[in-house]
Amino acid sequence: MTILWSAVLAAAVSFALPASSMACTKQARAEQVRGHSLGGGCAKKGQAASKTSPEHRTTYAKSARDHARSALTAGLVKPLAEKVAEIVAACGSRVISGVRHTRVAGTRTVSLHASGQAVDIRGNPACIYRHLQGWPGGYTIDYSRAQHVHISYGGREHGLRFAHGGKSPSRKARRNIQIARR
Repeated sequence: MTILWSAVLAAAVSFALPASSMACTKQARAEQVRGHSLGGGCAKKGQAASKTSPEHRTTYAKSARDHARSALTAGLVKPLAEKVAEIVAACGSRVISGVRHTRVAGTRTVSLHASGQAVDIRGNPACIYRHLQGWPGGYTIDYSRAQHVHISYGGREHGLRFAHGGKSPSRKARRNIQIARR
């Protein structure tokens, strides 16, 4: 009698399944059956993913990250914003700190980030430094220490190549000034 009821139950379930779940891939269907599906089932061909589907969450997360990154670069001075866009597009780097209202650590000096004259970028250092060749503004040269490149345009760092760390002897700033030969 139990075998008969299990066969009847299996037949009833197969007829009661919605068409969208039958259109799922084997793997997605297996996840639904196990109860691990985080979404509202599989979308039919040509149908948009539901708001709770993994595809929608991934798209939403990407757009939220893009929006956050554009918020970090909003308010930068134009030459710096253009250089940052070039580096991000070419190197796949990320802006980790853009315009923010703060002071330089351990000092009373207002940060160049506050005026939109500085940005911090993390990514492939070789690619970043390649794009900074000939950059008239300033940038840090100690990626291995700080795990980011601080790029500035204008202000007290303009034309400097320096290491993080303040006024210690290890901070060797040098001007990027070319003297014309006469």
